[in-house]
Amino acid sequence: SDIWAKFGNSLVTLKREAEAITAYQRAIEINPGFVQAYEMLLKLQPDNSDIWAKFGNSLVTLKREAEAITAYQRAIEINPGFVQAYEMLLKLQPDNWDILFRLSNVHAKQNTWKKAIEIYEKLISIKPNLAETHYELAKAIARSRKINHSINSSDTDITIKPDLVKELRHLAEQMSKDSESKQLIEYDKRLIETYPYSSEFFWEMGRLLLMESKREKAMLNFYKSNQIKFYQMLAKGELGAIFVCSLPKSATIYISDGLLKGLNLPGLSLNRNIGGINDYYLNLSYPEKFYNSINRSVTSGVWVDHTNPSEWNVFAISLTLDRLVVNVRDPRQTILSWIAHMNKARTEGNQIELFRNFKYPEGYYLMTLNEKIDWEINSGFLPYAIKWIQGWLDAEKNPLFHPKILFTKFDDLATNPQVFWESILDFYEIEKSRFTFPEPPKFKEGTHYRKGSINEWREVFTPEQADQASSMIPKEFIEKFGWSER
Repeated sequence: SDIWAKFGNSLVTLKREAEAITAYQRAIEINPGFVQAYEMLLKLQPDNSDIWAKFGNSLVTLKREAEAITAYQRAIEINPGFVQAYEMLLKLQPDNWDILFRLSNVHAKQNTWKKAIEIYEKLISIKPNLAETHYELAKAIARSRKINHSINSSDTDITIKPDLVKELRHLAEQMSKDSESKQLIEYDKRLIETYPYSSEFFWEMGRLLLMESKREKAMLNFYKSNQIKFYQMLAKGELGAIFVCSLPKSATIYISDGLLKGLNLPGLSLNRNIGGINDYYLNLSYPEKFYNSINRSVTSGVWVDHTNPSEWNVFAISLTLDRLVVNVRDPRQTILSWIAHMNKARTEGNQIELFRNFKYPEGYYLMTLNEKIDWEINSGFLPYAIKWIQGWLDAEKNPLFHPKILFTKFDDLATNPQVFWESILDFYEIEKSRFTFPEPPKFKEGTHYRKGSINEWREVFTPEQADQASSMIPKEFIEKFGWSER
């Protein structure tokens, strides 16, 4: 072996490196403990993980353990998947949790689940509060189809990081394929107990409960998630998302402009679809796009629309926020504003607006004002407005709908605007000093700001129309909003 090593040195001097490598390898083959031959060989092949590992073995034989550890570490650095190098290193450092964790991950990547689980469990016995280990163990067990063991092995207190929520979602997808989501719900409960202020884990719990058709509990968890998000934003000095569902022709544009400019916030771009006549549906797709829509909607901003309380919208809003404003107006007065709005749409040739708003009879636009009022009372805006308001009142009482609702009234905006705006600021826990109160609108016929009246209907309706419209207003509205019965 000595002659082979010297021969290798000679070949190196002659720059015949390929032959030198063969010579050193022959020297090592004859004498596996020939350290100098390894060292010379590694000068020619510094990135050869196999040689570093064999060099480590040689150093172990010579009881030069510190140098052997360095050699094995170099082998792993070159080849992170070199299982034998990890194993030899662990013989020298059996409690090196970093090496254990990396080795278990190598087995997981290679789908050798049994070995991965064995090492994860050993690592937990050494370092019980290492968050990633508990999670990787749960994943490994789930993917090896030993779900029950996954739950039973997680009895140790878990210090888990909220940023691992994506892993929880991937695990949920894996386990749901095997109809094992009940076990994952128990696992998520433990995470929530450890991190009670993690909006992500509450939101994931909602998803998991929906998979089990436990809708009521699911909606409560979505609400808790959104509630946490809201207060986390306040703690950072942000204002969060301000949502206003406004009955058509109840100062919607003025309210939107007032909040956008007064709070210096951007408008939120939550997509919506227009369904049937005067129906608006929040457009949330799935699964990643859906999740991103939820996160986007809880940024600071203002969203004001005519969203009606359909079953879908009530569900979608429950996923999105913890509170909203519903702005209403006396439907009797709103009829006159609606008629003026549709006349304006006809004058401007707004074909979409003319098509989608109710099924007007032929000749509607040639009717007199009284005839239009009759039609809107019987078949048009009044029945729609009553259904719209009633729907939101029902949502407030719905045990599946947890977001808090602040009902605001056009009447207050018209008669005492400061009280109106301050009620919204208080509801969203916003300092009044952060809001610039808007100037009153300039009223003009043929615009969105036509009159701003609350009692015009008393002058324009015939006694019969006033009686009929008033008889259709539910008593609940009169008591809730303080509108007159006649």
